[in-house]
Amino acid sequence: MTVPMSAGPSWALSVLHCGMPEIRPSDSLALVWADSALAITRDADRSEMMAGDLMLVDRREPFRCSASVDDWSARMLDFGDRSLEQKVVRTTMALWRPLDGRSAMASAIRNTWLSIHDFRASGQRASEYQAMDLLTQTVVTLAQGTGDAPPSRYAMGLLGRAKAIVRTDLSNPDLGVQMIADRLGLSTRRVAAIFSAEYITPTAFITAERMKAAQAMLTDPLHPKRRIETIAWACGYRNHNHFCRVFKARHGVSPSTYRSAAQPD
Repeated sequence: MTVPMSAGPSWALSVLHCGMPEIRPSDSLALVWADSALAITRDADRSEMMAGDLMLVDRREPFRCSASVDDWSARMLDFGDRSLEQKVVRTTMALWRPLDGRSAMASAIRNTWLSIHDFRASGQRASEYQAMDLLTQTVVTLAQGTGDAPPSRYAMGLLGRAKAIVRTDLSNPDLGVQMIADRLGLSTRRVAAIFSAEYITPTAFITAERMKAAQAMLTDPLHPKRRIETIAWACGYRNHNHFCRVFKARHGVSPSTYRSAAQPD
């Protein structure tokens, strides 16, 4: 069975579990993210996926997921009624072909996917829609095998400076697109365009960096009893509950549970 995780006006995130029946067809495209090694079978075709791999599937065709172990899992993002993008990508050869999870594009897609989940869980609807639009554009680029020209050295330099601002000011609750734009002397639209070269939004990048910092502090052996509120503050969250919601949406467990699991017995 599929277990709904969240839904937007036309898209939905689900978890696929072992022992599930054939996935019911629908008139939409979906991305499958393998959390463990598994195979996707449709009619006589079978495609192997490793953990972290992605696959674009056409849900008009029924398919099954299976694995040699009983505890496999995968995630599915159903694009729903996005007819324009569907018409484009359904004419390509990218359907039903695994995307190597080690590739830069796969990493970017997974990060944006997690951001959509984070934004949904924390009620940031505008950011959720923006991230979903970026993910859709990325999938279209993947499916068409095309993309924009490589960013210039100047643009990559700006991106590096923008990332440095984020990493330096993670504890600042006001950190956002506007702050980055003000520091660089650019418009917020230009800042968003710079980050899009790596298929991510500025807000999603900030959240990802804050979660990395939180993970590091939660597993710091020199400070095993650091208060969760202190970690939240250091990561730019002035609301402890908001920090815990975002962390759990991304990692599946609360910060305290994550720390306990990481500590040696």
